[in-house]
Amino acid sequence: MTLAIEKPRRLFWLMGAFLPAFLTANHAEAVTLRLRPPSQIINVGSTAVVGVEISGLGDFQSPSLSGFGLEVTFNPSIVSFQNLTFGDPVLGDLLAPTSFQTVTTTTTVLVSFSEISAADAATLNALQPSSFILGSLNFTGTSAGISPLTLSVSPDGLLDENLDFLTVTDIQQANITVNDNPNTTTPEPTTNFLTFLVLFLFGIYQKKKTSNLKP
Repeated sequence: MTLAIEKPRRLFWLMGAFLPAFLTANHAEAVTLRLRPPSQIINVGSTAVVGVEISGLGDFQSPSLSGFGLEVTFNPSIVSFQNLTFGDPVLGDLLAPTSFQTVTTTTTVLVSFSEISAADAATLNALQPSSFILGSLNFTGTSAGISPLTLSVSPDGLLDENLDFLTVTDIQQANITVNDNPNTTTPEPTTNFLTFLVLFLFGIYQKKKTSNLKP
């Protein structure tokens, strides 16, 4: 009788011991993504640099980021996508030392980019602060107007150092305003025109002066 009761107790104890660890291992941490700066103004032919920032990670501890897949849409009649640079401009690529990167423009309005690190969990935790830039997109203004930039997470998602999915709680978008190039505005009166006007007025003055001198 004692043995019959003891076996269920042991099973229940084992479940109680391992279930919290299982739930913790698969717990999805929450992070925020944002485009920086949220708004900027350029002229036609000029370049706008837009950074993609992640925040809400551990500060040199778990959770850190081991991989991501993101997409950005834009208005191709206002701006054109030029290229993308992976990594933080100041801190460098924090998915290094070895990572695999892809950038694709599947349509004229969409840029998809991803990166997966080959570093182990301890290395990633030691490298990454709570927030940093994943990469910077370069756009050129093509015509006057406002282009919204919409950031979204691709089906690949965001992965922590243990290859578990990270939950994105907020995504902050941005826009680029493009003004007409100042060189295309209506020019001011030229020097030749001003010179002609001065000579014309001087001629009238001299004519009146001569007329007044006649007897």
